[in-house]
Amino acid sequence: MAINEHIVFFSVSGWGHVRALVAFACRIVQQKPDVGITIFSSGNIIDKTKIELTRYFAAGDVSKNNIRIISVQAENPNPFEHIFGTAGACVHSYQSLSRGERITCLSSGKTYQPWPKPTLVVSDVFLDVVEGVRAIDPEGVTILGWSPANNSAALRMYGPEDLGGTGDVVAKALVEAEKTEKSAKEIQNYLVYPVEGEIIDIAGIPLLYDFELVPQLKNPMMDSLHSHFSNVGYNFLRAADGVIIPGSSALEADALATLKKWQSSLGKETYVIGPLLPIDDGYKTLEESSKKNEKAASDKGSKIESFLEKTLEEHGEHSLIYISFGSIFWPDSALIWGFVDVIIEQRVPFIFACASPMAVIPDESAKKIQESGLGLLSKWAPQQLILDHKATGWFVTHCGQNSFIESLAAGVPM
Repeated sequence: MAINEHIVFFSVSGWGHVRALVAFACRIVQQKPDVGITIFSSGNIIDKTKIELTRYFAAGDVSKNNIRIISVQAENPNPFEHIFGTAGACVHSYQSLSRGERITCLSSGKTYQPWPKPTLVVSDVFLDVVEGVRAIDPEGVTILGWSPANNSAALRMYGPEDLGGTGDVVAKALVEAEKTEKSAKEIQNYLVYPVEGEIIDIAGIPLLYDFELVPQLKNPMMDSLHSHFSNVGYNFLRAADGVIIPGSSALEADALATLKKWQSSLGKETYVIGPLLPIDDGYKTLEESSKKNEKAASDKGSKIESFLEKTLEEHGEHSLIYISFGSIFWPDSALIWGFVDVIIEQRVPFIFACASPMAVIPDESAKKIQESGLGLLSKWAPQQLILDHKATGWFVTHCGQNSFIESLAAGVPM
């Protein structure tokens, strides 16, 4: 079927943001076969994104051809440079789409033919693109934010101060910098996660002290990233036409109601579309295909499945601990490898996904895990397959929204 309407998605390279966005794109084209969707992402995660796309379509379903996943940045071993460069790369590539020009994926080298001029841009709220897109197409395109995070956390990061948000941290940092010898950037990083002992009131979570929000040891690079995201999100949600949230009032009723009311006060629309996971359509063929393709994205997909079966046979149901801290974040190494030592001593089987580029696996720990026969390390694990397996009993997680939703769907305690 011919493409009559064109939607463009902009995504950061974090898996917690792009996975649900792919699922959303699939839902759209399956229901509206004349819609084409171009997804702009980055080289570091583009192959896994393409594999994820295949999990939502049965063999022969041609609607998957209505989704194009295009890398607008080449691979970069420094994930932070990658993240900070994504917005500019997306806007630059969008200009070609708006002009009706062909566009080339920087990872595969494949060139795509023009589709109709886009009428809708759905962009991650962490990407500073609103002004750039409107400069290219000032009247003809609607811009909606994509906010896949926990909504209480979203209110804190870029909401107004009267709703428990940090407010305009850039403006506050500039004022404070004039009074002190500290740089505005240093102050801004602190204001995102202050430690003043003040009580914070955010919809959806109990009252808590500011230092309880992020009790981990400070990481200057992560502080800078959080500060950047907070500032961009603050401006995005006030400049765009609305926001799409893959959440559910069954899980976050207070936070969603507060966020919707706030957006409405700004004249913005809020679209709550529900959690996004592969659809169970009752056909084993699609279920098996989904598992197969998720395994294909992993460096040890088949080994992990065999390990799960072996664990089930030797240790029984709900015996295995699955450990993952997402595709970017990484906890204090001394603490996490100390935890691994303990579960080995307790003879508890485990799978540890170490996807973060900041992950460091000490040789001693790797050797101990291998010799124990109780654990398996993976750079990228098929998380849904693991959580759905009968051997899995617990999930040690950073509680990213993807992990949170997938764990709930599988009934695995965190």
